[in-house]
Amino acid sequence: MTIWKTTPITEAPEINLTSWKIFEVSSELWPKVTRHFVGYNSTNKEGRVSSEIITFDAAEAKGVTNSGRVYRLSGRPGFNLDAEYVWNFWKSINKITQVTDITNDIVTYENFN
Repeated sequence: MTIWKTTPITEAPEINLTSWKIFEVSSELWPKVTRHFVGYNSTNKEGRVSSEIITFDAAEAKGVTNSGRVYRLSGRPGFNLDAEYVWNFWKSINKITQVTDITNDIVTYENFN
């Protein structure tokens, strides 16, 4: 597998994630705890980790990140090998010191089909 540069937001302002989760992390590189979407970008067929989540609407299954990109969550949370690979790489380069899977804490599953 290979990691490549993210498509510019001007070319992909919205991303549809399947097999997704939401994680809260701490890093040596920034002072606060941040939350991120991790999942499979079904359009570009790639694993994806978002920038920091700024807003999240569980009823709409939609969030906006620090980059301004909109993430739509499709289906129920899950696991994807491509997403896991990118997530592990992202954690390493961002010197993540603590990870908490908060998916079950902030998502109401009846909103996700």
